[in-house]
Amino acid sequence: MKAAQFREVKALDEFDWSFNPSIPRKQAFDLATCRFVREARDALL
Repeated sequence: MKAAQFREVKALDEFDWSFNPSIPRKQAFDLATCRFVREARDALL
């Protein structure tokens, strides 16, 4: 994260979901588990 020079670091539970209600909250939390890596599946972002 340091190399990416993010201005702020926030956890998903601190994200302002009302900013863009079209973002699928459940899918975002599911991707954060990285289950797709363990299952050797693709993730398209």
